[in-house]
Amino acid sequence: MQCFVSCNQNENKFNISVSNESIEVTTISGNKDNRISLRRVNAPEIKNINIISGKTEDIYLNKLTYHFSENFVIDVKELLKSTGHPYDIALELIESGNICYEISINSTKDTLIYLTPMFVKETTLPSSVSLVNGACAKLLPLSNPMGDIIQIKEWLYDHKLHKSDSLVSKMSDIVADLYDSSRIEYATTEEIPIIKDFTNIIYKFITDARYDYYYLFATSSQNELDEFIKDVCISNFEGGEKNLTRGLSCYRKKDKGGILCLFFIGLNNDWSKFVTPVGLVAVDNIRPDVFSDNNFKTEMFRDDGSSILNTKVKGTESYQIDSAIINIPSNAPNIDGQLFLITKPFRGDHANFEVRFGGDIKSISIKREIHRRKYTLKPETKTILLENLATPYYFTYELDLGIGDNYIPIQVTDKMGNKTEFTYNISMVSVEDNSPQINIDNNIDIWN
Repeated sequence: MQCFVSCNQNENKFNISVSNESIEVTTISGNKDNRISLRRVNAPEIKNINIISGKTEDIYLNKLTYHFSENFVIDVKELLKSTGHPYDIALELIESGNICYEISINSTKDTLIYLTPMFVKETTLPSSVSLVNGACAKLLPLSNPMGDIIQIKEWLYDHKLHKSDSLVSKMSDIVADLYDSSRIEYATTEEIPIIKDFTNIIYKFITDARYDYYYLFATSSQNELDEFIKDVCISNFEGGEKNLTRGLSCYRKKDKGGILCLFFIGLNNDWSKFVTPVGLVAVDNIRPDVFSDNNFKTEMFRDDGSSILNTKVKGTESYQIDSAIINIPSNAPNIDGQLFLITKPFRGDHANFEVRFGGDIKSISIKREIHRRKYTLKPETKTILLENLATPYYFTYELDLGIGDNYIPIQVTDKMGNKTEFTYNISMVSVEDNSPQINIDNNIDIWN
């Protein structure tokens, strides 16, 4: 929201435009050599402080003065940072809801403005959430140098200002935002559990958040999170829990899999919201990627079954959602199974196979179908457990093969039971034996 103030000083006229992001002064008429002063009303003239940047005895003035001709613009965040200690600014924003500045142009006191930056409204929501139990690796915020909780408490203690933990947390959020470090990093030291889906899993929380409805949503996408919140708001909060006694079931986009972050969501009837990350979980509903030399060249694949053209890795190092940077640990489970199937040269019906595999591949099954009257063979399915074997793995299997194309049903399964089925073609050709033949006359005595 913006407000416009018209200032008249004899022959000089100015328009002052104020928003949550900036202050702009425009000269309408009069002198082109002007001076503007912005004084923070509730701040001391000079304040000597030992600030967290490492510098000592930094001086913060409560007033800034600039010269301008026709237009003057100042960013609200820059103004706040320049007219007080960051912790003092944060505390006043929380307790007063705004910060008052007196604007003087050409030494004439013109007007008072009250600044309420947009981020202050967002951070006034309760933000203490603790996961009690549920299938996930708990996320914890990493230390933020500008919004460090301990340093804020030390500053409050030195100024004999005892404040609640929730208020200190809000101060941390505001300071982080002021210094462009509002994105808080989260990490886990726990092992990420692997699940097939969220069926029958209930998550319990302890929180000081008080909202009309609560949700838990798993995602790795900002758009998915935004769409979910939008959908439940316009559908009268369908599926939301009004209290946390029974715990929360977890929602996600249909068939979404991979390393997902669980977000605790609080929503009010007026659509105000609170969102915070609480944990990581690996949802393994992803079918294995299977390739073969029917369609790809052998040299396109490494020994572990992965393609040199495949950009899929076992997990991104981090992703950003809302004000959070979610760090994925290096030991995150690899739930992206890959397998590459090759046949080596052979004769007859004993096919020589080579399998390259990686990720969470568990087994490969080859179905032997009988199409000719080979009474020595019976239909069967040969299953090889690969999870404890080294890659590449070689084996021979007798099949019922005829001249031409032979389509062999193959099934590849990962450790969570996800399956990929395909047919593998073994093309057989008739090879004429052109080696010299030796005819022996039975009437010749070859020993003499």
